[in-house]
Amino acid sequence: MLNFWCVRPGGSPIKVNLSIKNGKIADVKFTHNETPAVGGSALDKIKADVLKSQNINVDAISGATATSKAALSALEAAFLKAGGSKAIPKKTSTAKDKAYENTTTDVVVVGGGPGGMMAAIDLCKAGKKVILLEKQGVLGGNGTFVSTYYQAGGTSIQDKNKDKDVSEEDFAKYLSTYPQTNPEMAKAVAPGAREAFELLVQNGADLKRTFKPFAHAPSDGRAPGLGNLCTKGG
Repeated sequence: MLNFWCVRPGGSPIKVNLSIKNGKIADVKFTHNETPAVGGSALDKIKADVLKSQNINVDAISGATATSKAALSALEAAFLKAGGSKAIPKKTSTAKDKAYENTTTDVVVVGGGPGGMMAAIDLCKAGKKVILLEKQGVLGGNGTFVSTYYQAGGTSIQDKNKDKDVSEEDFAKYLSTYPQTNPEMAKAVAPGAREAFELLVQNGADLKRTFKPFAHAPSDGRAPGLGNLCTKGG
C-alpha cells in the first residue's frame, strides 16, 4: 500500500492510500478535510471510477475541480511508486453520457438544487415529461450545505415520535418569541413550514429524528444537507 499527499490549491492536503494486489488496483482510500457534500462526494466518485475501470486516469468531477486535480495527482504519484508504468494508462471516460438529440419533453428544469428538484417532482406528479439538468457532479445545490435542522410544528414525524407541545400553533408561538418577529407573520409561516416538511418526507427525505422540540434531522445523526443529497422520484 502506497501513501501520498497532494495539496489542493487554496485548501488542505489530500492523502491517498493506493493498494495494488496481483497487478490490480485493490483499494483506494482518501484522507481529507473536504466539505463532505462537495469535495467528499467527488473523492467517493473518483474512488468508485478508479476501482471500476482499473485506471487511475479517470474524469475529474464537475464542481470540485481543484479537489479532483489534487486527488488524481496523488493517485498518479502512488501508482508510479508502486511500480506502475511511467506511461500512465490512457484516460477512461466514466461518464454515462446520454444523447438527447431529437428528444421532446414538456419542461426542462435547469439546476438540481432544492428548488429545481422539487419543481421537477411536482411536474412529474402532474403528468409532465421533465428533463432535469445539473452541471455539478452531484445534485443538491446549496441544499447540501444545510448544516443544522428543519423546524416545523404539527408534523407526521412528531406525531409518530409522540412529541408533546409541538403543534402548528405551538410552533407559531415559538417563532413569535424571536426579537422583532411579527406574531401574524409567525402564524403565516407555521403552516407553510409543516406543508413543506411533509412534501420533503413524502419524497424520501430522512428527517425522522426530532429534538429541541421543533427541530427535525436525519436519523443517522448527519445534517439534513448531507443526509438528503437527493430525493426519490426525481
